[in-house]
Amino acid sequence: ATTQRRDPPRRHRQTAVERLRADAREVTAAAARSEESLSVKEKTAAAIRTSVGDLEAQAADLRTEMATSLDAQLTASEAAELTELNPRLDRLKEERLAAAAARLAAEAELGELRATLESNLERRQGQIE
Repeated sequence: ATTQRRDPPRRHRQTAVERLRADAREVTAAAARSEESLSVKEKTAAAIRTSVGDLEAQAADLRTEMATSLDAQLTASEAAELTELNPRLDRLKEERLAAAAARLAAEAELGELRATLESNLERRQGQIE
């Protein structure tokens, strides 16, 4: 009879111990998953830091290149050709502006001549009729 009275508390303790062991296994598994997730995130963050560093270096190189004059890296013959071509380019720009002005003047004169011709034709037609 005394053994039967001792069994329920003992079973209760065993059940509690088994529950605690199961909880401990779950916590251990969750901790392992968390550590694995943390490791993946740390690797991703390291890769991002590396990419950012590379991009900052590229940006610095581009800023340095932008600060350099375009003709600074020309060979002597290229620099001579550039010196020769710049005045020619300026002359061609002036000629283009002059040609555009002449075209506008010619179009204006054409408009006046058409208007005069139209009015002369109308007057002549009126005389014929």
